[in-house]
Amino acid sequence: MKRRKSFALTLTAAAVPAFGLCPSLGWAGALLGGAAAAWILNRTERALRGRSLAKAAACGAVGRAAAAVSALGLFGLALWAAGRSRLAFPETAGSPLAAALIFALSFWAARSGAEAVGRCAVVLLPLLAVLYGVILVFSLSQLRLSWLLPTGTPRAGLRACASLLLPGAALFLRREDGVSVSRGTAIAALAAAAAAAVTAGTLSPPGAAARAAFLTVSRSVSILGVIQRFEALISGAMLMSGFCLCTLLLLAARELLDSLAPKKSSAAVKTSAFAAGLIFLWLPTPETFRLTGVTAICGGVACAFLLFVVSKNKSQKNEENA
Repeated sequence: MKRRKSFALTLTAAAVPAFGLCPSLGWAGALLGGAAAAWILNRTERALRGRSLAKAAACGAVGRAAAAVSALGLFGLALWAAGRSRLAFPETAGSPLAAALIFALSFWAARSGAEAVGRCAVVLLPLLAVLYGVILVFSLSQLRLSWLLPTGTPRAGLRACASLLLPGAALFLRREDGVSVSRGTAIAALAAAAAAAVTAGTLSPPGAAARAAFLTVSRSVSILGVIQRFEALISGAMLMSGFCLCTLLLLAARELLDSLAPKKSSAAVKTSAFAAGLIFLWLPTPETFRLTGVTAICGGVACAFLLFVVSKNKSQKNEENA
């Protein structure tokens, strides 16, 4: 995938944790957790040297096991992202059907390939930047500085770090040299800290802990006292962000499946996974999605470690032969 498309897809997907999850964690936790996520992804990128994490499947039985674990975790996270997207509109917050529709749309988009999804992200990114930017800028006049004192716990920072690692799924895709996922994550970390500060400064720290707090902030924003009621636009932005994140996670899982089995033979697996996903969306449990998140992170770390070890061994053999 070309640089511009990959960067746009990373940022649009990162809007979900930045504006949907991190506002309830406090600006300090969001900033520190986001910085940690960007550092982790930066170190991983350097170790990969432009390679895809999916290539770990070629590293023998251990590599194939790590790739399979990663694919399972990413698929579970895609289900979570689809379930999270239904919170964009209050009317669909408790509807499994809304989550199923988002998952089906993302699955169809992922079948079209990363290039097509990247083109979609390039179109959506400026729109999302304007919508979220309007809320951040025009909420500044409502801030109460006494509510902006650093709050939070180490657990909040860990949650922010874990959520902002989600765009790192792009490391499983084929990439051009120079595409930086960590740079997009660093920008998302700054956006998350700004969103958390605006939310806490407008609603108070306890109010920011409520579900969809940033959406609540958008209801009080007005431009010059004339243009008001931005919540419908922000709901649309959150829905688009959720679609991009779900699709990115499915693209990464598809890349792993293609590395584990030929494309023709993996078609049945993909179709079965889609059917299982639609059924599973009717019984969402937070514990299951936390488990899939840990699974995806552990699988990704294992893939990166294997590729690093194999690359190091090859370098040593080349030096010995020379």
